[in-house]
Amino acid sequence: MGDNMTVGEIIKLRRKELRLSQASLGKMIETYDSDISRIEKGSSVSIEKLVKIAEVLQLDLLDILASAGLYSDTPNSNTRLISDEDFAFLTKVDLEYIRCFIHALVEKRKGSQQ
Repeated sequence: MGDNMTVGEIIKLRRKELRLSQASLGKMIETYDSDISRIEKGSSVSIEKLVKIAEVLQLDLLDILASAGLYSDTPNSNTRLISDEDFAFLTKVDLEYIRCFIHALVEKRKGSQQ
């Protein structure tokens, strides 16, 4: 994954690396290929769907967010952990949920590194 890619671009790149079609990825996460197409083009995605996609594509959710410039575990980083504008790819309903979710993932990662 490269820096400054959108979440959709990261998903598309990894899907292609694994030689999956949009239809096959959609089937694996129980959604339509048109939903995958919209996500890859930058449309909103629920956190549940994003987590499923990350699992199928064998990606760490924090790595996806970091590559998109939405998360950094570097102290004093200029990256804002959560911004409504930066997280426009998520539905409004999931925005508060992801704040808690990311915090829990960060704490889990810190615990496993000690």
